[in-house]
Amino acid sequence: MPDRRGFTGLELLIVIAIIAMLLACLGFLLPFDVAWRLASGWVTYPLKVAGDIRIEWSSVIVAAIATALFTGGLHLILTRWRPWKLRQTVGIVFALLFVFLAGTSLVGITHQITWLATSDQPLTSRDPMARAATRAQSNYNLKDISLALHNYHDAYKLFPAGATYDPQGNALHSWQTIITPFVDSNDIVVRLDLTKPWTDPVNREIFEREFPIYRNPRIVDHRHDANGYALSHYAGNIRVIRPGSPLSYAQMTDGTANTILAGEVGAGFKPWGDPTNLRDPALGFGVDDDRFGISEDHTTSVLLGDGSVRDVDPGIDLQILKALATPAGGD
Repeated sequence: MPDRRGFTGLELLIVIAIIAMLLACLGFLLPFDVAWRLASGWVTYPLKVAGDIRIEWSSVIVAAIATALFTGGLHLILTRWRPWKLRQTVGIVFALLFVFLAGTSLVGITHQITWLATSDQPLTSRDPMARAATRAQSNYNLKDISLALHNYHDAYKLFPAGATYDPQGNALHSWQTIITPFVDSNDIVVRLDLTKPWTDPVNREIFEREFPIYRNPRIVDHRHDANGYALSHYAGNIRVIRPGSPLSYAQMTDGTANTILAGEVGAGFKPWGDPTNLRDPALGFGVDDDRFGISEDHTTSVLLGDGSVRDVDPGIDLQILKALATPAGGD
């Protein structure tokens, strides 16, 4: 009778290694990329973003006080109901915090999967997951900018002016500076002097700081200008976020879903505090100092007035772009 035993563990590992080598020789690296990121991402990603993390100690203190008060109140209620130990209450609080963090993580994972599935970049291209992830993060930045702009409008019934000026007509601050109170930046709001120009020495340290939502992960370099100011990889639509002349929803008669608010840029970067960080979409898309556009070959993400983020092909018709650029062009 022939021996019908199965593969031993060692033989199975050899077969898997041979198959893996054949796939690698054929250029099919996606499984290895996925395996590597799943195995090492929990270490490499925190190390990569560690330099961008800034702790706001005031928020940490408030959170600690709120947690302590919640724990104390919960313990007081539970001890009135039945004999209860403090460590049991602390365990419940930690369990609630864990559920909250797990839910937040699940939402983030869902967003990432959605962005990967809807990305225009093929998953079989070079370093596909990294490209899809950077595109997703850029879109997420634009979503954060959108939220800040809309919260500003809710508070003041107008979008921020593209630039603010002093009584003598000298430019002071950019629209990106004006919306910082709506981007969870309490330390900047407290320390920023809006009565003095963004280049004034009293404001310099703030504008040397990189602002995460204004930094596009698709752009590896170009993080500071020659003077040390942190650059923005996004610009506002000068026809909507107008210098010295705020615009409201009611004035966007072409419809918010048909009007560009801001978008990615690939050249001519300006500091996020610079009042001139504005461009005109009607000029067409391209990688130069005056136009929106991050690549001659790939789509550029733009933020529309309704809060949605759309990918625009660099070859889009100029008449369509002009229509999307104007808030009340009747087109």
